[in-house]
Amino acid sequence: LAGWETLGNVSIASTASNASALDIGLDASIAGNHYALLSTEIVSGSSSSDLESFLDLSSGLLSSFHSDQDPSRLFLDSSGLKRTVIVEAGQQLEFDWKFTGNDEKPYNDTFITVAGSSATSVASVYSVGDYGQERGVFEYVFSEPGQYVVGVAIMDEQDSNRDSYLAVDNFRLSSASQAPQIDQSGFSLMSLEIDASDISGLKFHPGLNASDKPFSD
Repeated sequence: LAGWETLGNVSIASTASNASALDIGLDASIAGNHYALLSTEIVSGSSSSDLESFLDLSSGLLSSFHSDQDPSRLFLDSSGLKRTVIVEAGQQLEFDWKFTGNDEKPYNDTFITVAGSSATSVASVYSVGDYGQERGVFEYVFSEPGQYVVGVAIMDEQDSNRDSYLAVDNFRLSSASQAPQIDQSGFSLMSLEIDASDISGLKFHPGLNASDKPFSD
């Protein structure tokens, strides 16, 4: 975790470890040998205000992520991972993630990410269902150049009886104007240049349109 700052329970896990056996980690096909694992399993928990301070968020912002936006429904144990990056306008942040919500409604354990000036709820117990799980790739495009905090966090809502997990890896910044680079930070810079002759061969992955209906292949 060189170059990264942590809060709460954050560790480097192996794809061959017990975490993967419990199906809370990333597969080796995605993460290679290792990934970062965040958990709400904390002996002395970090509060919402601790996490807001850690991620440079305004005080009280995390209350908007509660299941019913009731300030009395506190986020208790929280873990976070962050670093500061300098970006150009148009650069895109991407990383792989897997959220395991080891709880049930109304205890809305939540995974958030911070990039640019935005804090986003990516997955939660309410989105994956009781004891559900989801994996994906987070993407964010920086519209303005500058220095920003990039981070992820997982929070336990209202109770500390069951622990949820967040696995992340392959943080990368892509830019069409820079040559590919990889450093020790866990970020890579990739060229996105495409020749006009290649455009006809592009295939788009099926997604959801404005009506939340799948596009055809």
